[in-house]
Amino acid sequence: MNKMPTTHTVLRAASKVTDISVNLITSSSRVAHIVLIRDACAAISKQHLCQTDRVIARALRRDRSSVSMAIGRHKKRMVDNTYYQTLVKAIEDESGISIANT
Repeated sequence: MNKMPTTHTVLRAASKVTDISVNLITSSSRVAHIVLIRDACAAISKQHLCQTDRVIARALRRDRSSVSMAIGRHKKRMVDNTYYQTLVKAIEDESGISIANT
C-alpha cells in the first residue's frame, strides 16, 4: 500500500537531491542555499500536496507567516532563477510528485 506524500516526503527528497540533512533543512539556518531548499519544500507542499500553511510550518519548524513569505519568494524565483527552477524540478521528481500527479 502506497502512502500519501506529505511535507516530510518532500523534505526527504530534498535531502537526497541536495545531500543536506533534513535536520539542517529544518534548522534555524539562514544560509542562502538552505533557505532556497526550505522555500522549495514549502512551495511544493503547498502547490502539489495542498497542505495548509500551518501544516507546512509544523513540518519545517517555522511559523505560518514564514511559510507564506517562502511561497512569495518561490513565485519570484520561478520566474528569474534557473538554479532554483532546476532544484524544484529535481525535488519534485525525487519525491514522485509532478504536475501529472496533481
